[in-house]
Amino acid sequence: MDYSNSTVTVPTSKKRSIEQLFNDQEQKETLQCCSGIVSSRPIKSVKTQEKQSISPCTIHSEKYNKAVDLMESGSVLQAIHVLKSFLAQNLAAVDKFGLNPSLHNILIKASIKLATAYQMLSLPKEAILTLDQIFLPNQVLHISYGHNLFGELATIYLSAKDELTKNRILKIPSDAEFGTLYMASCLSCLGRECVELGKHSRAVMLFQASVHKIQKYSNDLEFSSYFLKQLYIQANLDLTRCHLSLGSLSSAMATLNTLQTAEQSLDLTYSNPKFLETVTMKATMDSWNSSDRIRQSFFEDIPGTYNCTITRFTECCYQVLCVPPNASIEAIQSSFRHLSIILHPDKGGDTSLMQRLLWAHGTLKDDGRRKSYNGYCQVTHPNFYNQMISMGD
Repeated sequence: MDYSNSTVTVPTSKKRSIEQLFNDQEQKETLQCCSGIVSSRPIKSVKTQEKQSISPCTIHSEKYNKAVDLMESGSVLQAIHVLKSFLAQNLAAVDKFGLNPSLHNILIKASIKLATAYQMLSLPKEAILTLDQIFLPNQVLHISYGHNLFGELATIYLSAKDELTKNRILKIPSDAEFGTLYMASCLSCLGRECVELGKHSRAVMLFQASVHKIQKYSNDLEFSSYFLKQLYIQANLDLTRCHLSLGSLSSAMATLNTLQTAEQSLDLTYSNPKFLETVTMKATMDSWNSSDRIRQSFFEDIPGTYNCTITRFTECCYQVLCVPPNASIEAIQSSFRHLSIILHPDKGGDTSLMQRLLWAHGTLKDDGRRKSYNGYCQVTHPNFYNQMISMGD
């Protein structure tokens, strides 16, 4: 039987599935080319050979260079359109086929150019959102500080943050809001002056009054101005430090938890200047709270009335080391070792806190300096000697 003139009809559904399979394979080979993987599929025609001779890496570079040329010629809006389309298309392909280093690098460069274009149009918020796709750990394009483009990214990010802050400051508050800002700021300033004098109990009352003043004016912090939000955050952080200085870890944790509960309404996110300080303080207190020896031996042993011991010194050496006034040299050394592990800058601690810890330890570990220090405390704080006797009983 002669089949030379016969034809075979392929069902439409199968034809579409075959075409889809071919397209997926072709797109996969496009991504493989960027990583240096050569396709093993045979070349079936001259037309196919010409198509495969054009590297997908070259196509990506051409689109990127086109956007750069548009920006240099002043067509920033067109460049943004090209870059957004380029990033969206390739990120969709990445979700399906994965990400190779070459494509990752060019997508990072495209994101930098897109953020720069937003900056040229005075759109810092859009620039920050673009760069968040690279800085945030859960994003596909995330890079670490060791990447060769990290410095350029950080520079653009900080510039966008500064411009965003300036735009917020340009907004003039109402008379009622200005009055609240003025009163709350004055209370906070007085609180910080009390802290410098070592009067942490009075500072707590002043910071609490500042917080309540803001809360009374704005029941819903989500609709407050940038000024009020920042002042509210700062007052709560100062209040947390005062509670820690007084040895009240539970009150400090409660204050910080209240602040973190309102993260969204306060815009206390990655781009907020106080975000890192809040996270660091939370991590430090969690470390203290998780250690039975620190919790039992340090904070709970300090009397609640032992507040205003120092006038000449910034703060009490015993409170810094979290030990009672009659603590032995061994207890002081043990406390210093534990706190050094938590507060050491190499472990993510604060440098100024570590310096204060070293100063307090140097004062109390020497018998002569400690005796002189205790004598000064007995003069400036009459209850100091009585507390040492009561704690020794």
